[in-house]
Amino acid sequence: KILEKQGQQMKLEIKLLLCGKESSGKSTLFRQIMNLYDNHNDCTAYSKIIQTQLRQNFVPMMQFLSRVKADIVDEALPLFERFSKLKTQEELEYFFIIDNYEQLTSLAASASQFINTHSLQSVIPWNAIYQFQEAPRILQPTYEATFEDVLNSKISLKQTAFKVFKQQNRFLRFIMPSENNIWLKYYQDSQAIVYVVNLDLFDQKKDEINLLIEQMREFDEFINKTEFKDCEVILILNKVDRLEIKLTVTQFSTCILDYKGNNSFEDVSAFIQMKFQRLNKYRKRNIHTIFCNALSQQTVGGVYKNIVEVVLQSEMKS
Repeated sequence: KILEKQGQQMKLEIKLLLCGKESSGKSTLFRQIMNLYDNHNDCTAYSKIIQTQLRQNFVPMMQFLSRVKADIVDEALPLFERFSKLKTQEELEYFFIIDNYEQLTSLAASASQFINTHSLQSVIPWNAIYQFQEAPRILQPTYEATFEDVLNSKISLKQTAFKVFKQQNRFLRFIMPSENNIWLKYYQDSQAIVYVVNLDLFDQKKDEINLLIEQMREFDEFINKTEFKDCEVILILNKVDRLEIKLTVTQFSTCILDYKGNNSFEDVSAFIQMKFQRLNKYRKRNIHTIFCNALSQQTVGGVYKNIVEVVLQSEMKS
């Protein structure tokens, strides 16, 4: 009976591939959907990882504060002065493991205050900003990670992950392939691709290649595989909040050279959407674009509803 039930469910399943670069936010989106529609999501297993991340974030932050000669609260001054005398990477890492709770939390408070005072939200990694603000709680020996902590930490789902959600009389199976796509041949019967893009990378380069342009190239290569020519494509343009913040201090046209418009969020986002949509080589299918902040549960709820609507309508047509 169990096998029969599973077989019936598989006939009603709609497979969705959840793809994108490691930093795109697809893991965050996946977890948000799980948190909204699955009651068995345990975050406490990530507690030690998040504590370690926070301690690691202290090193570049303190080096930065030292360079700019930032004001440090009195309680943290002894710690800060000792830190400035350290030389090797091993000394730096060990330093933040052994030091006491009060001084570390004071140091985190100094970092948070400096970030806010000098409006550095577009420069400092978002996970570091969050962790410094939450340091008094995260650094506690009895700390247990919350769902919000996991969302605001760089924790990737490295292995192939999948989850089934029941929607009306169908089952939506979200599948996150591994980064190297070695199992991709098993997902060729997927009905939709949910592709997540990190808009926050528009001003960054790797090996002299702009990382937003690189995401366009990878998107083009992936969605236009012949195996996926009949798949619905749902493009999630993620981290719109970071894009909007960065546009207040960075000219988009200096990063993306073929852009000739003004620096407003509306014009830039429309341009990015147009560039991705033009990559579609199979004109019989649509690319459905959704702008998203995967850290916002309310936004993700809307994204999920849009995804469901697209795939169910596609099923009805077919």
